[in-house]
Amino acid sequence: MCIRDRRKESSYNKLMETLKRARESYSRQELKECTFRPKITQSNKIGEAPHERLYKDYEQRIFQATRNELSREKSLTESCTFKPAITPKSHQYASNQNEFQSVHDKLYYKSAKKVLLEQKKQEIEKEAKKMSQTIRKLKENATVCNTCLLYTSPSPRDLSTSRMPSSACKKKKKKK
Repeated sequence: MCIRDRRKESSYNKLMETLKRARESYSRQELKECTFRPKITQSNKIGEAPHERLYKDYEQRIFQATRNELSREKSLTESCTFKPAITPKSHQYASNQNEFQSVHDKLYYKSAKKVLLEQKKQEIEKEAKKMSQTIRKLKENATVCNTCLLYTSPSPRDLSTSRMPSSACKKKKKKK
């Protein structure tokens, strides 16, 4: 290796070192400008898993929301001045409430019940019409025939005197 190559190599090394120092000073300067410094506590380092911590936090939030809502309702009811008169009939009405509490549900099921009742009524009316038509046809057929099937021609058994009651025999003799 010649002197010239050594000089190039040494200047290259110096240049690399100055570049390295410049990068380090730049990163130190950048870190000084950073204001966010996270604080890591012991409970976060060791102990429960993150999903358990999140679940507990969720339960606490739900509990807090429920407690806030109950306190809000309590303050609203305390500020009410209206006191209804409760009678035995009122308890009966309260016990007969539907399982649907919202007004929308009550109106929906009331209208659905009306529709079903109307459909049943129409079905019954159709059945009644069919029955009246069949009855009318049967009456027309009965008036056309107008024969009584009770007394047709006498059977051979009726002619035998041994089985006929004595009153029937007398009536037959009188008719002759």
